[in-house]
Amino acid sequence: MNTKSDCVMAVRPRSVRAPKRPRRGATLVIVAITISVLLMFAGLAIDFGRLYLIASRHESLADAVALSSLVDRRRNLSWNELVTYANAVYAANPVADVSSRQMLLEAGQWDYTTRTFTPASWDGTTASRVTGTVGVDWTFARVFGSASRTTRVEAIASLAAIRSTNCLKPFLMPYGALLSRIGRSSQVVTHQLNPTDFQRIRQLATVEAFAIGTAAATSTANVATAAFRTPTNSEQDFAAALQPSCSAPVTVSVNQELFGYTSTLTGSAVTSALGLLCGGSGDVWTRTCSPAQIIEVPIFDQVTTSAGQTRYRVRYIGGFRLTRLSRDNGVDRIHGHFTTISKTGAGDVLPMLGPVFRSALVR
Repeated sequence: MNTKSDCVMAVRPRSVRAPKRPRRGATLVIVAITISVLLMFAGLAIDFGRLYLIASRHESLADAVALSSLVDRRRNLSWNELVTYANAVYAANPVADVSSRQMLLEAGQWDYTTRTFTPASWDGTTASRVTGTVGVDWTFARVFGSASRTTRVEAIASLAAIRSTNCLKPFLMPYGALLSRIGRSSQVVTHQLNPTDFQRIRQLATVEAFAIGTAAATSTANVATAAFRTPTNSEQDFAAALQPSCSAPVTVSVNQELFGYTSTLTGSAVTSALGLLCGGSGDVWTRTCSPAQIIEVPIFDQVTTSAGQTRYRVRYIGGFRLTRLSRDNGVDRIHGHFTTISKTGAGDVLPMLGPVFRSALVR
């Protein structure tokens, strides 16, 4: 008997999966948002990059205007003339792609110690400040609700300035006298003193006699007298400058021209002041200074005459030990020797660093 066994096959139930939802639309939305954000930041980068470039060009223009004003300063232009030239420089260098721009030129003094600019009248000042604004219309940044942006630029240029630790005395030493002492030709007024020259000047202590009178730029034997900043040539002003001390130090700009003093030294006010400067006893013109005074005097390298006024261009400030006064055959003389070349206080441009009479951007 054939028997058939029943075979039972176990069938596992198939898991039921949820139907797939279409995601193609969500991806497109994410991509669109991402691209929009990227484009927005790219637009901002373009706008701010354009602003930076325009501001940089405008700042360079402000630098040029500030420097050119000091170049014109050396030409003894009036303030109105200088502003006219500065505006011409500004107008001749347009900055493209701006909605507005303006410039203000000011004269003043730059303090190298505090690094501050103080506005002042043009007479006697040594620095110029240019402030300006430049406006740029936004292209892409408008989406943030701002149509434009205005940025400010500033440039300050100052002539190299030196300040005496004591008040300057109205004796102008010729630059040739310095050169002759260190073995250089007194005719080469363009020579720049170097550290070795300064050391040699300090080491040399031979007393020399200098005639007080009109001095040429290359003279080695004469000393000129000056009225400093004003051409009044007042005997009282001159006598006041001869005092051993004064109320405040005098600041002179390198390349500044000091007015010559044309009167004689025979006035009572002048001789009295000389007696105080060269202490001692007896007649002023036969006196040995006791103690010998070290006075700070301007050292000039060029002489110009305009409208009957003699002007001496300052190159350095020299320390001079005054030892004696004399009058020989009607010629007034001072005796002494150089001790150092002072560059203290406001000065930050040393003689060995290139041309002394130069303008430089300080901000």
